[in-house]
Amino acid sequence: MQEYQAKIRLNVFSGSLTGTQLAELRGLLDVAELKNMKHMTYQKRPAEEANYTSLMVPRESSVQQLRFAHYFHVLADQDKPGGFAGLQYGVDPEEKVLDPLRDWLKKNVESQKVTPSPDTNPTNCFPDQL
Repeated sequence: MQEYQAKIRLNVFSGSLTGTQLAELRGLLDVAELKNMKHMTYQKRPAEEANYTSLMVPRESSVQQLRFAHYFHVLADQDKPGGFAGLQYGVDPEEKVLDPLRDWLKKNVESQKVTPSPDTNPTNCFPDQL
């Protein structure tokens, strides 16, 4: 999580999943539309509000990296309508591919109401660096 002009706050959560939950997750990650996707959305101009989703999935020979973004109140070019007023925005239409994963997370992870582990040092590491 990150707030305006603040460093990103990382948290570590501990828990476990059943074999059935893991199989369901792997099934969602292996759907052809997601598995074959190459998608990196970034907003380069300053934005007042943004929502970024980064997904890293270990695959057979590499780690698939996907990034999706929505951004609002973007400071844009003055020659575009609303440019300096911050009225520009962008919504990533490809992000809908994440809906089944989000539903799975709500059902299997967020519903557990796990609190962050105290005294941990999150690393923001990539799966292949674990």
